[in-house]
Amino acid sequence: MNIEIKSDRFELNDRLKHFATCCAGFELGTHKSNIRSLRMRLSDAGMPGMSKKQCCRVEVEMNDGHRILTRARDLDLHFTIFRVLERAGRLVARRQRRLQLAAGNTRLPVLRSPGRAEPELAA
Repeated sequence: MNIEIKSDRFELNDRLKHFATCCAGFELGTHKSNIRSLRMRLSDAGMPGMSKKQCCRVEVEMNDGHRILTRARDLDLHFTIFRVLERAGRLVARRQRRLQLAAGNTRLPVLRSPGRAEPELAA
C-alpha cells in the first residue's frame, strides 16, 4: 500500500506524518493487499478571526480501480485524522464484503470495532 501525505497552509512535521501513517496501518492494515494507494491531504480550514478548524481528506484507491473518498473537519487534527481513517476503513471493509457476496461467498465475518471480542461468522 502506497501512502502519500500532503499538507496545505501549515508545515507537516515528522511526528504528524508518523501518526497518520500508524493510524492508516491500524485502520486499513487488514485490507492492504486490496489497496493500491492512499492519498491524504491535511489543511487548515479556518478563516482569519474564526475558529481554527483542521480538515483531512483521504482518497483510497482499490486494486480494482474503485476509489473511496472520505473527509472530516474538526478543531483537533489528530482526532480528525483518526476519524477519517476509521471511516475509510469501514468503507473499504464494506466494499470487500460486497465483492465477496458478488463472487458467491455467503459466509462472511461480522465486523466489529478493533477493541471488541473476536468476530463471529454470520450465517
